[in-house]
Amino acid sequence: MSRTLKHIFTILIFCSSLLGFQKIAAQESYSIFPNQAEFALSDDANLFGSFDNRLVYFDNEGNTPKLWVSDGSEAGTFKISPDNQTAIRLIKSTPETLYFYEKRDNDKHFSKLVLGSDEFEIIHTTNLDVLREVFLNDAIYFVTESVDGGFDDDDLVKFDLITNTEEVLFTSDFGGIRGIGATDTEVYFIASMDDGKMLGKTDGTLVNTATFFTLYEGGSEFSS
Repeated sequence: MSRTLKHIFTILIFCSSLLGFQKIAAQESYSIFPNQAEFALSDDANLFGSFDNRLVYFDNEGNTPKLWVSDGSEAGTFKISPDNQTAIRLIKSTPETLYFYEKRDNDKHFSKLVLGSDEFEIIHTTNLDVLREVFLNDAIYFVTESVDGGFDDDDLVKFDLITNTEEVLFTSDFGGIRGIGATDTEVYFIASMDDGKMLGKTDGTLVNTATFFTLYEGGSEFSS
């Protein structure tokens, strides 16, 4: 191969790689990153992900928590109302709706943000602090300190978004419920019981909420 052809070949490779880079850089690929931490009053900003090609993030401007969306321009950056939260957690995202758990003063709400809106819409209010939650189909499953149980007992509660009803599916013993997650059809949780630590599961009905697997015998505390 002549020196001229080598130069041409090298230039073609460079141009091809440059075009390939531009193609990759031009792709608009976004994901929602669930954030399960409750935010203390600090100056930290926390990125939730994106919605309608806008970044969604939480900031503590002037010690007042706010949820913002931004398309990268000053005109396209605005806060979601109201903005008096002390904590916000993202539960679920769909192309049309973001679902949140939020604290406002002494109130605790499950809320949603619909595409095109700049205001939270409350879908459910609960009296107790929600320790952790997961979304499955048309229901939110969440863990709270038990009202009827003993000290440090936790309830697994289902809130049905269709019927707007709340039901306690499971109550732990001392030690509470430390983990919760979901497959496409069932919710799994780790709970402390008198006879040991167990992995439970539910399909959303009381009759089908039960111990799935005993992790280890009772008598010990949860570790981190």
